[in-house]
This record gives sequence, C-alpha cells and structure tokens, in this order.
Amino acid sequence: MKRFILLITATLFFAFQIAVGSSAALDLSKELRTVPSNEAGDTVVMS
Repeated sequence: MKRFILLITATLFFAFQIAVGSSAALDLSKELRTVPSNEAGDTVVMS
C-alpha cells in the first residue's frame, strides 16, 4: 500500500511539473518583456 501511495504521489508530481514547465516556456514579445528601469524613463528588455 505504501508503494502505491508513493507511486501516485510521484505520478502527480511529475504531471504537474510537465504542465508548469510547458507554460513557463511561453515565448513573449519584446514589447511585453520591456519594463521601466528607473524614474528617468530608461527601459530594460528582460530575457
């Protein structure tokens, strides 16, 4: 029974990681990655 619970837990963990990993790999445009860097109006493009 303990092995069954560990197997289910590991399966759910890896399924969650696959779902989150694929959403984190979303390609954002340069406009969405550009943020203000200071009060003077300079901007930085995050990569």
